[in-house]
Amino acid sequence: MLGINVKLDIERAKRDMSHMRQQVITGAAVAMQRVAVTVRKEASLEIRDRLSLKPTQIKDNIAIYRPYGGRTLIRDIKALGAPIPLKEYSANRVKKGVTYRIGKGKPRKLYIRQNRKGFINPSWGGGHVYVATGPNPPGPANAPIKKVYGPSVKQAFVARRTVQRMTRVARERWPIEFNHQLQHRSSASFGKNRA
Repeated sequence: MLGINVKLDIERAKRDMSHMRQQVITGAAVAMQRVAVTVRKEASLEIRDRLSLKPTQIKDNIAIYRPYGGRTLIRDIKALGAPIPLKEYSANRVKKGVTYRIGKGKPRKLYIRQNRKGFINPSWGGGHVYVATGPNPPGPANAPIKKVYGPSVKQAFVARRTVQRMTRVARERWPIEFNHQLQHRSSASFGKNRA
């Protein structure tokens, strides 16, 4: 989990703008949310550079949580851990079975699990990749099958490169967003006082 300490910035602003104490806290909460949205976007871009997934597939698997409500200064950015169906990794039916691509720019691979090839049935299954769980038993029945999944977004989310990018962006954006919110609230307050 990504963490940055913003306590000193907020305490200093509360002292400097003691007449606007509540507005400092509200502005900090808004700034924190904006930073969280930017960090989530950067994480999504980093993962898009590495995984052969659609942007929406990645974005839908990264969420911002407010564990103690919207006005507190804690935002958790988490990736969901659910594996993603192999279908989403550009799975294609070919003569030899099914090919897919996990990494962007990487060569396609043929899906084989325990010497059993994956398959896509065009008449059922929604285009998902399936594989038999064992050899076919004697008689007309086939072995049970199961849907095939690729890696989750979470695996790329916790990678060092992604965490470093999120941390860097959070540290860069926090003072910018916080100062912007303070200036906005200060000028709004000044306008009210003059009126």
